[in-house]
Amino acid sequence: MKISVIIPAYNCEGYIAQTLDCIYSQTMPRRDMEVIIYLDAPTDNTAAVVDAWMAAHRGLKVNVIRATRNRGVSYARNAAVRRARGEYVHFMDSDDLVNTDFYRAMYDAAKSTGADVAVASYRHQRRPNSSVAFDISVVVSNAQEKIDLTRVDQHGMMWRYLVRRDFWVREKFVFPEDMKICEDWVLANKMVYAANYIVTVPAAVYWYLWRQNSLISVGDKVREGGPDGIRANREMVEFLTENGLLRCQKHVMINDYRLFGGVRLFTVKSVDNKREWRLFGRILLWRAVKNYGMMRKPV
Repeated sequence: MKISVIIPAYNCEGYIAQTLDCIYSQTMPRRDMEVIIYLDAPTDNTAAVVDAWMAAHRGLKVNVIRATRNRGVSYARNAAVRRARGEYVHFMDSDDLVNTDFYRAMYDAAKSTGADVAVASYRHQRRPNSSVAFDISVVVSNAQEKIDLTRVDQHGMMWRYLVRRDFWVREKFVFPEDMKICEDWVLANKMVYAANYIVTVPAAVYWYLWRQNSLISVGDKVREGGPDGIRANREMVEFLTENGLLRCQKHVMINDYRLFGGVRLFTVKSVDNKREWRLFGRILLWRAVKNYGMMRKPV
């Protein structure tokens, strides 16, 4: 088994079949892949949708873990990865998509270079300017270059990465089960730091889709200011500092706040330690300069 795809699933009845379809349509042979779905005690029809999809699709190994009570995404991922048998693991959200060459390209890049971790480009539906696109394949081993290349301090989402499973087990990586959002941020930085090599994979693209009522969309509103976001940022800065590392030279984040999910009401843009608030994304309302815990390389 080459790849284990791990999908925590809560109330995602409207999306998970499409996510499974994009895995089923991969150019990597289905015999080389397995999907592990952790049904985290959903209260909608997610379980029935998964069962119906499995009955209609053959040739792809799908293991389903059925929880009796909701424990959260970190618990689900930790439990599922213990069931994994693939040479590499990928943590995927239940409502996102990947391009059809995603797993073949990621696996071939990691295998041919001997890298513990391969990283894909990704497209952010809600904040396009926060997307990351790689033009060429690059292999790096220097600790600071790994942070700079992946921009993991800014984009610490675990679904960007294909990870060698024996490396994951050896390093005893676990998701923090007491966090609801930003749970993968610090862990991703530790993983990138510990990897022997990081290889970028331009041909692999992950589509991060924004759903109005998903846990991620709710958490996204408080990601910077909420307690989990504050904790994640603090622990990440502490980890980088302890290991003599700097954050990427330019930290950019753009948040759009929309009225009923439609009209863009105002935009908050952070570039390093400068922050701007703009009405309708155009009219400047306020500009502030403050230390937000961002470390920058000296110019």
